[in-house]
Order: sequence, then structure tokens, then C-alpha cells
Amino acid sequence: MQKTINTLLAIILCATMILSSCENESMADVQKTTPTTYTSMAGDWQLSSWSAGPLTEGLYSYLRINGKEHSFATWDNISTMYTHLTTGSFTISMDDYGHYIVSGRYDYNLGEWNQQYEVIVLYPADTMLWRGEQSGEVLEYRRIESIPGDIIADARQE
Repeated sequence: MQKTINTLLAIILCATMILSSCENESMADVQKTTPTTYTSMAGDWQLSSWSAGPLTEGLYSYLRINGKEHSFATWDNISTMYTHLTTGSFTISMDDYGHYIVSGRYDYNLGEWNQQYEVIVLYPADTMLWRGEQSGEVLEYRRIESIPGDIIADARQE
């Protein structure tokens, strides 16, 4: 009987310690993540917020990631009234702290990205968070079934 009580007290003590440590974590820390890989990032995404706020009505940015070719295409109207298409390639690496870092290069000799991003893919891989290493801005992407055909058809590439 004493062994049972001691075992029960040990379990309660462990549970209390685990719960109290969870109270100090933010919700982002508690959410499940999946490894950031070319496969987990592959697909079509829509930018849902930028630096913790929703996009202004009428603005959009879509991202298509080809995991096999390590390439991307974006369609957006953030800096122009027309849909702008940008393409390029990207790589995933890991920094000294275990963060997945994405960096890239634009096609047509447009050069390297302005900054690298820490990328977190939230389980079940329907949300992706990008944090600019230099700027600290946070981009939140939501997985979508496909990019609207009219957006793709109307795009201009420079």
C-alpha cells in the first residue's frame, strides 16, 4: 500500500512540474511543428499576414514551392497594381541553434534574396511562418489547394 501511495505521489509531482513548465511557454512554442524540408514546404501557399497583421484588402501574395527542383514562384500585387511573377531557387540549411534557414536566388540575374528567413512549418503542415533574420518581420502563409488561374494568367514577369 505504501509503495502505491509513493508511486502515485511521484506521478502527481512529475505532472505538476510538467504543467508548471508549460505555463511559461508561449502558444507558438507549444504548437507542434514538422521538420522544414523541401517536401513539407512543397505546394501552393497564400500569404495571410505580414508582421502580425492581415494584408490590406485587395492585396495578395501567392507562393508555389517545387520541392523536387528546389524552386519557387510568387504572384503578388503588393508593390504594383498588376500581378507580378517572380521565380527563382532556394536552399534549406540549419543554423547553430537548430533553426531551419531558407535562402534563395532570383532567376534572370536578379541576385540573392535581401535576407535569409527562419522557416517553421506547423503541424499538420498547413501553416508556414517565415521570420526575416535581419528585419524580424514575420510572414504567415496558409496552404491552399491551388493558386487562382486568373492570377497566374494575368501575371507579368520582369
